[in-house]
Amino acid sequence: MQVKHLLDYKTLAIAALAVIVIFLASSQLINSLHVSGLEISLNRYSHNSERVNESSVADDNAVIASMLSSTFAGGYEYELAAKALSWQSYKQLTDKEAELTKQYLLSSIRTRPTWYATYLELAQLEPSDSRVEQVKLAQRFGPNMPLTLFAQFDVGFSRWNQLDSQQRVELSTSFLTTALKWKYREELSRLLTYSPGAERMCRLLAFNNTTHEKCQTNING
Repeated sequence: MQVKHLLDYKTLAIAALAVIVIFLASSQLINSLHVSGLEISLNRYSHNSERVNESSVADDNAVIASMLSSTFAGGYEYELAAKALSWQSYKQLTDKEAELTKQYLLSSIRTRPTWYATYLELAQLEPSDSRVEQVKLAQRFGPNMPLTLFAQFDVGFSRWNQLDSQQRVELSTSFLTTALKWKYREELSRLLTYSPGAERMCRLLAFNNTTHEKCQTNING
């Protein structure tokens, strides 16, 4: 009799474990589908697709809500959500405040504090002085990554008057070493398009006998 009860308990335990495994696997699958869907949406935002509209934004926000309520929501998921809200705000398709985007990024950082790119995303939402601190954190965890290098150039040349002589020399040397590499041509074009310090960068390039199409407007206009 005791053996029978023992077998019954063992069967129930195995059945319960199977249910838990199935539940976790299903939850993870659903989370993966949400992540993939949001990655596709981010691609639409960045390529200015005509399919981006109020209806698609509503769908994306529903995906975000479901994704972040998942047991498997982590740093990557929070960063994806923040990027989606940033694009929606940029394209004026949402009235969500930047504070929510910032909260998502901070949640992402708490989950994976050594991922440099999140600090750079957060820097875009910060005032000028606070941006410096976020870029420094990105340098700590990803010092040689292109995103970090160009964020450093953006912040540095935009705050040129606040740098001492040694900092200016180090920044200028690093900028020229990086900017003259062909593999960084796209990053350089973007930087010279949006950075407040673009004119100073262009003058530095010109002084070193280097021209760039983006610099014609920055220097002459």
